[in-house]
Amino acid sequence: MMKLNRLGFIILCFGVFICAAIIISALSGYWSLRIIMPGEVNIVLPKAGEYTVSYEYKSKIGNKKYNTPQNIPSLEYTLCSKTTGKRIDLITEKWPIKYTEWWGWGCAGMPILKFTIEQPDTYFFLGEYNRESVKEKVVIRIEYGLMEISNKIMIALFIAVISAMLMVILNYRLIIYMDKKLISKVFSKKNEING
Repeated sequence: MMKLNRLGFIILCFGVFICAAIIISALSGYWSLRIIMPGEVNIVLPKAGEYTVSYEYKSKIGNKKYNTPQNIPSLEYTLCSKTTGKRIDLITEKWPIKYTEWWGWGCAGMPILKFTIEQPDTYFFLGEYNRESVKEKVVIRIEYGLMEISNKIMIALFIAVISAMLMVILNYRLIIYMDKKLISKVFSKKNEING
């Protein structure tokens, strides 16, 4: 009957393995680039799909650290394909969630925009203040695969919880079985003594 306990352990190990595989696959598709705004820059976006644009009020590029106000700067952005000249729609994030230094590996900020491209290409990215009097330099981070990482981490956590619950249930059933077996032995010995 120890197979029951072993089965729970195997399920847990399998769950951990699947979680690790999911997270590694998500991280392998991740891409990011930090740039200084206001300004204009040519960016090679390597994959088709959805990208996230974040404002980092605490960041680092090379050896230089940036600490700027947490309020989202009043920059206006333009993104165009260098090949076709097509302008890419930039969609404002309605519910930007700040990420802390711990989540951002020493950086802190929040997603502010997202956009989708149909093919990898070189793109022209422009950021300019809507008021000429503002000239503060800020760090903007463009990321690919951020939503995929978030979704896959949620799936991995779900699998981990289910695996742990199955192991607990199987071990609990084993304990109940062993208790019943012990009680049965005690009663059988009493019956032998009384007999």
